[in-house]
Amino acid sequence: MRRRYETEHRFFYRVAKEAKLAEDENGNPSECYLKIGFNLKDPVSTEEAEVKREKTREDTLKNVAELLNIDTSLISIVTEEEYLTETEED
Repeated sequence: MRRRYETEHRFFYRVAKEAKLAEDENGNPSECYLKIGFNLKDPVSTEEAEVKREKTREDTLKNVAELLNIDTSLISIVTEEEYLTETEED
């Protein structure tokens, strides 16, 4: 079996409507989704990438909350699938 390599780390988040960062079509607070990614200097195996993602999971959550100037309780990590489903344009 051929080993797969990744050249990018991606993290996906849901921001609660209480953060007041987004509005629906009626102007009401709405949840929103965020994708943050960065390129890796050296490719790593998919397995290594997953281990590194898990190790940095809480730190990235705190950093994103700080960047958005919101409490960490208003942001949660979601899967790429959920992110894609929820951000699909009609």
